[in-house]
Amino acid sequence: FTVEHGVVEKKITDSSCQFQPLDTIHDAQETLPDYPPTKRMKTEEGEGSGEKREVVENKDSDGLMHQENPDQKLPTRPEVPNVGQPRNHYGKTNVHRESRLWFAKSSIVCVSQQKDVAGLTEAARRVFKNINDEVKETNCNAYIVPLEETAPMTSDFRGLSERLDEMVLADPIELDDVSASTHDYPDKISFTGAPLLDPMTTSSREVLEAAKRRRNTNENHVYQKFDKTKNKYFFDGCNQNVVPKELEFFGRFRGEELAPAPGYLPVPIYQVDSLEQMPRLLEVLLSTSMSVVRGLGDVIGLNPDDFLIETLAKVKHDYDLICLRQIPQKATTNYWCVPLKGKKRPNPREWACYDAHHTKKLGEFSEYYEKIQDLVREAILQLNNNLEEADKITEELANKMKESSMPMDGIDGIAKDATMGAFGTNMDLTDTTTWPRQAANVNLFPDSFRPDGCGTLLNFAGEMIAGLNKPQMYLKLPGARTTGHLENNCLTSLNYNMGPGDCVWYGVPMEYAAELQKIIAKKMSLLTMLVEQFWGCEEEILKAGIPLQKFIQKPGDLAYVGIGTYHWVQSNGFATNLSWNLATPTYTQLAVAAACHDHYLANKYSSLMPIENIAWNMVMRKAEMDEKMKKLLKNILMRSLANSQFEIDYISKKHKVFTIRDAKTGDVKLDSVERCQECRQVLFNNVPVVLIKEHIPKQKGKPAKYVEDDGTGTTTVPLVFCFECCSKKKFRNVTVYQRYTLVTLASLFDGFKVLNDVPSTSGTPSASDFHSTS
Repeated sequence: FTVEHGVVEKKITDSSCQFQPLDTIHDAQETLPDYPPTKRMKTEEGEGSGEKREVVENKDSDGLMHQENPDQKLPTRPEVPNVGQPRNHYGKTNVHRESRLWFAKSSIVCVSQQKDVAGLTEAARRVFKNINDEVKETNCNAYIVPLEETAPMTSDFRGLSERLDEMVLADPIELDDVSASTHDYPDKISFTGAPLLDPMTTSSREVLEAAKRRRNTNENHVYQKFDKTKNKYFFDGCNQNVVPKELEFFGRFRGEELAPAPGYLPVPIYQVDSLEQMPRLLEVLLSTSMSVVRGLGDVIGLNPDDFLIETLAKVKHDYDLICLRQIPQKATTNYWCVPLKGKKRPNPREWACYDAHHTKKLGEFSEYYEKIQDLVREAILQLNNNLEEADKITEELANKMKESSMPMDGIDGIAKDATMGAFGTNMDLTDTTTWPRQAANVNLFPDSFRPDGCGTLLNFAGEMIAGLNKPQMYLKLPGARTTGHLENNCLTSLNYNMGPGDCVWYGVPMEYAAELQKIIAKKMSLLTMLVEQFWGCEEEILKAGIPLQKFIQKPGDLAYVGIGTYHWVQSNGFATNLSWNLATPTYTQLAVAAACHDHYLANKYSSLMPIENIAWNMVMRKAEMDEKMKKLLKNILMRSLANSQFEIDYISKKHKVFTIRDAKTGDVKLDSVERCQECRQVLFNNVPVVLIKEHIPKQKGKPAKYVEDDGTGTTTVPLVFCFECCSKKKFRNVTVYQRYTLVTLASLFDGFKVLNDVPSTSGTPSASDFHSTS
């Protein structure tokens, strides 16, 4: 079993047995669901990290509808500023010509500012300034905030602490009538809702005895039945008192700049001049929705030249790079690359995003990247000598850039006039043998920021996942988009911009996630809310009373995306970004991750973060933690222990189908974390494995089909399935590999003490109390 692109895939040594990889590619900050060629792939590139911006960057080129009052409060239904042409009124706009011109102009702006472009006349610089004004982003707000300043409500994360406690640390309740499941296989574990036993005072024996009652009744007497309706939207109907206080706080640091337009929430820029400031920096970042950290690269001696695309291509020109093909466009529009049948004029298609994707060799991508820049440099020289021909030269450049596009490799369905830019995404840097200089640069980051450092709970996961605790790179031309998303399990993320161009970031604080999701569900589909990626419309977000963060990430800026922040990103120049996730070792982060797990469960989406594994490993390794984190772990452990008993009883009940073996002595070697081949559920302790001789991939309207080995196949592959999928697929011969006996788990549970834990007279049970292997 191997982990690649954030998913567990089986190694298949016999080429005659072809299995399709899971249809989701995770990168630490850009997730890529594998859709048909013209469907949008989600990219999570550490672009979920906070954006950066300086005070001088707060001034918009048009100065639209700003308020002078620094104590401005966010109105419930703010007056909406002019954010560009409304999405539903494009009129007779020539979409693809506008796209080409934006691509060309943004490229000119970026390249003309590079050090190797010299000898420009003053008149030429004025022309370039005019071009810059045409493509400059508006309504971007970020202020330099001294590290010693404390933002409002830092002790109450986004005003959600009480709500979070109610979800994951609910007081135990008594039920006269426990709802029974409609099936006999164990339900997927959930972490929210009230327990029916008190985790702080209940012994493992009492937990397991209560869990055994499910065998004959299908009733869970350990914790409340999962409520999908309460978890459909993320933190629905919660406290939203933080943003007005933040607006007042940020007003103190905007200097002479105009106040943000109504509805926009600034982000702080924290300047770092020494590693001695890191403890304070971490403290202020923990409560932020999005932030910019400036100066860290210089402090640690990061070398951007090691991440130049031409440098990377020289190291491994035959690297298979996933390329997204997108229409370059300004951030306030959302054109599609597919023609509209029967339509004479373009349709913005609301929030949905379409692109194509394929794989290219890194060397080929590098050649395309350099060719486009050479065309731009040539045009800049022409403009310098023929200013009166500026419009003509720009138009010719736009056409040349289209003609020089990378081949689409047979991808059809794209409008013939579309200029398809290329975005090299999810480039994995974990092979230190291939990328020693790049790995050395990553190791320069402070330990609390490194993907494998002390500042992440993912160290307890037992696996490496590309994009989460593996660094990845994103190679961008102007217009490359990472569409709207939450980081996996609402983790934080870091995104460092190597430059030379800027990126524009959007963000929505976690306390407004549910309101944003309701717009997404209405604009697209409730069923695919967490799968289909979107490009949020500024105008509609502001009209809904949802505060919007928008800022520019300059070269050398590290964007920090806080817990549970929705975000989307676009490069407005040529840029290379380095990104990964962090699971900050705090109660808030683990609690939000657990709540997000249940939000996924309610929406039939899989949780990538192995929460049970992390919790038990923290206990086994005696991790240091505060008492509130201990309470959370005790709650998780109780549910997990009960779930293991549910599974053991189900195995015993279905003994003709299931055979249990010790994973340590079994004939199949398990990875540290295993997931169901079909639904991607993480399987902590009891791992069902089925020998499959044939796999028929899923097709439109038809699920994947797995043909179980009946003794006649010449080649079989062991695949992991959860108990629910085993039942639904009617497998007849399943081997369950058990990692830990119930005795072991029970001993760990009883030995893990919380300060207000009340000693129980019931001791740890013996092996005779369990239906388990010894």
